[in-house]
Amino acid sequence: MRYFVAVITIVILMGIPVNSFSSAKTNKYFSLYGGIWSIDNGEASFKISFPIAGVGTGYSELEWEGLDSFAPMIGAKIVPYFYFLTLDIQYAGGNLREGENTDTDWVGGYLPFSVSKADTDGDVKHWSIDLDILLYPYRGKPTSWGRGERDRGDSETIFEAINRKKRGWGDDRTKLKAIIGYFNYEYRLRDTNGVQTSDPLGIFGGTGPFPGLNSTFDFQWKGIKTGLSFEHDFIQSPSKGLHAFGFNIEYAYLWKIDYTGKGYWNLRDLRFTQEADNGTGYDFLIYLFYNPFRNFQVQLGYRSLHVEAKDGLDLRSGVKNADLDKAESSSAGWLLNLAYTF
Repeated sequence: MRYFVAVITIVILMGIPVNSFSSAKTNKYFSLYGGIWSIDNGEASFKISFPIAGVGTGYSELEWEGLDSFAPMIGAKIVPYFYFLTLDIQYAGGNLREGENTDTDWVGGYLPFSVSKADTDGDVKHWSIDLDILLYPYRGKPTSWGRGERDRGDSETIFEAINRKKRGWGDDRTKLKAIIGYFNYEYRLRDTNGVQTSDPLGIFGGTGPFPGLNSTFDFQWKGIKTGLSFEHDFIQSPSKGLHAFGFNIEYAYLWKIDYTGKGYWNLRDLRFTQEADNGTGYDFLIYLFYNPFRNFQVQLGYRSLHVEAKDGLDLRSGVKNADLDKAESSSAGWLLNLAYTF
C-alpha cells in the first residue's frame, strides 16, 4: 500500500504548476462529480466449519440479502501535465433501507438443526484511488473527462497530425485506458427482531420470536484493482446542446484482497473475528454519457461489485475457533452521476 501511495503522491505533485512549465500549453484539468448509486439486493455471507466430537463436522452459515441503499457518490478526476495519466478518487456510501439475515446450523450430511431469521439495517461504504493510463490513441491529446469536446489547439505538431490521420485516430473519439488502483469496501450490519424458523431437535425451545436480539457484523475488504476502460464518443462535430454522447465500459479485477470480519452476538455476549487473505473479485461499470454543455456531463449506467475470500480463520479472543470456508460481499445497481470540469 505504501508504494501505491508514493506513486499517487508523485502524480499529484506533477499537477502542481512550477516555473519550468509555466509557459507551456498543457492539457491539465480537474473534474468534480457526484451522484447516486442505487444498490438493489446487495448481499453478504460467510460460512464456517468446526469438528464436533463423536458426530462429525459442524457448519454454520450466515447470509444477508436485500441490502438496498441509495448511496451518494462523490469523486474527482485530475490530469496532471502528462496528459496520458488520470488520477481518479471516488467514494460511495449510505445507509441500508432494508435487509434480512438467515442463520443456518447443521452437521455435514444432515438437515439443519437450526434456522433463524432477523431484520437487518446498517450501512455500506466503498472508496478507491485509481491511476488511469491512456493506451490508445498513443499520441492523441486527451478529452477533458467532463467536457467531451476534442481540442488539439496549437500543441499538436505536424508529425502528430499526419500519424493521427494515417492510423485512423480521427478526433480521438475512442479511448482505451489501463486501470491500477487500491480500494476499500465495507458492510456494517445490525440484526434485530430475531425469529427461530426451524428447531427440529427442540434445542432452542421451538420456533417463534426470540426477544432482545441486537447483534452486529462488519465485513471489510481492501486490496488492489487492475483493469481496462474503453470509451467511445459518437459525436464527431459538437453542436449547441450536444457536445458529446457515448458510452464507457470498465472492468477491474480485484486481487490480493485482505478480508476482516468482526461479529458480536449479544444474546450470549460472544465476540469473534475472521481473517482471510488473497481474496479476489471484480468491479464492473458501464454507462452512457451526455454533454449538453462543454464543461458539464451526465452519466447514467450500472455498476456491479463482488468480492470473496476462502480458507481463512474464525477467531475468539485471538484463538482459532473454526475454519472460515468462505466469505462474500456484493453490491450492484443503477447509478446517476453529474460532473463539472474546471
